[in-house]
Amino acid sequence: MRTWFVLVLVAAMATVTVASAWGAVTKVKKPAAKAKAAKPRPRATKARAKAPAPAAPRPTPAVTTATEPPQEIVAGGMVILRLRATVAGRTPTQRMGILYERLNGIISDRKVHAKDCRTVREGNDWLVMAGPHLFVTVTDVEAKDNEATPQQLATMWAANLGQAIEAARPVPIPALGEPKHDQ
Repeated sequence: MRTWFVLVLVAAMATVTVASAWGAVTKVKKPAAKAKAAKPRPRATKARAKAPAPAAPRPTPAVTTATEPPQEIVAGGMVILRLRATVAGRTPTQRMGILYERLNGIISDRKVHAKDCRTVREGNDWLVMAGPHLFVTVTDVEAKDNEATPQQLATMWAANLGQAIEAARPVPIPALGEPKHDQ
């Protein structure tokens, strides 16, 4: 399979030089530039037509697909979830900051363990909870972006959260006794 490259160089004069991959050079005349016709200037009048008023901005939906790259929430070296949607006017980056605050509270609460991570249905929403702490609300847009239902996505995120909580907590070091000296 051959790949052909063509290099076009525009000279300052009225010719174009074309070089092909096999070394042939061709000069081609460019068409003459057309003279620009002068546009008539509008006459100054006291009563000018008013420009139409700009259209009113459309209301922002509560949930939209984001234009920025997905933001990952990571703890203990594990990706818990990826945020892709703007929710209530908050971009994935803004939502990430909120979720990291919540995650720090969850990891700091020594009473919360992996088994305490669960999903809860509240109205039409699916919530991911860790003990008494709300971690995240799963949106329909996030679920569609992940090719899942909100319930399936909430279940997956709750399982990931449970594993990450245990992985992120430091392992306690047992107290050391008196050092032994060899004599």
